[in-house]
Amino acid sequence: MDVRALSSYVFSLGTDVYKKAETISLRFLYYLRENPSSSRYSAASG
Repeated sequence: MDVRALSSYVFSLGTDVYKKAETISLRFLYYLRENPSSSRYSAASG
């Protein structure tokens, strides 16, 4: 395999992993931000 092709493959792989990790962390932060408010509302109403 060509070194240039290998480096571009590794780079694209790393970018894909980074994007996936970023998406997961953003979803997790959104969940953490939304969850306390919903539990507080349910505790207040119930």
